[in-house]
Amino acid sequence: MTEWRELEELKKEYQNIPVPSEGRSGVETAVKLAVKIKRDRKRKRFLGRVLAAAAVLLLIFVLPNTSKTIAYAMQKIPVLGAVISVVVPEEYRYESERYQADVSVPRLVVEESTSTAGIEKSADEINREVDEMTKRLIQQFEADVKNGQSYGGVTVSHKVVTNTDQWFTLRIDVYEAAGSSNFYSYFYHINKVTGEIAQLKDIFKRGSDYRAVISNEIKKQMKKEMDADPDVIYWLNNSEIGDGNFKAIQENQKFYFDREGNIVICFDKYEVAPGYMGPSEFTIDSKVIAEYLVK
Repeated sequence: MTEWRELEELKKEYQNIPVPSEGRSGVETAVKLAVKIKRDRKRKRFLGRVLAAAAVLLLIFVLPNTSKTIAYAMQKIPVLGAVISVVVPEEYRYESERYQADVSVPRLVVEESTSTAGIEKSADEINREVDEMTKRLIQQFEADVKNGQSYGGVTVSHKVVTNTDQWFTLRIDVYEAAGSSNFYSYFYHINKVTGEIAQLKDIFKRGSDYRAVISNEIKKQMKKEMDADPDVIYWLNNSEIGDGNFKAIQENQKFYFDREGNIVICFDKYEVAPGYMGPSEFTIDSKVIAEYLVK
């Protein structure tokens, strides 16, 4: 029996399931609301949205509570994707006249009912790397405080920048100050379909010239920004920099997907520009790289 036939059988099963009084009340309320809206011709588009939302709510709140079989089938629908959340079980803070620290240690948690094979292992590996990285920063900070020289500080924050049916990306930003300052980021990607940790090279076809295509696009954007603003400087064809000029991205270049599905290539402070420019990001339109992406 194919997956679609299985779902059809489950649909029949659902139609024969008595709806609990709580669920029936919610359904009747939703239906009355839909009928009322339907009478208003000016709200046809809104009606579609309400009905779609009602259907989703019924799936989530009625079906799982009335049939274990249907609840299990829902878990197998790939478009739902794995549910990965971020918790912060540990924080480190310190403040004195000359030193400050504010370090959040995020941890990935995968909901078991939505887990793809291998995804929990990938989450555990990322958690270990984050633990090691933050412990290293804290140890260095505490050593600086003990030495008591100059001023210093460290801040570690995080943000989920991508969370789609296929991709989950955790971004961790680190700011360090000890005489001068530095700012850099870590990006941790999980492919929800395969359950594997991914780098930039993993999303492109093997042997494709994606690095040259993306690098050329970044150079165009750099030049355009510098032409528009004399205060903007990138290390591009700069005779004073020599070998320090930007030539091409790396296979493991930092990146993330934005909300439109474009790839954003990221550079840390000092990597492609003077320190006052801070970290740099360049958005690569998905159309530019479409033919090189792994389908």
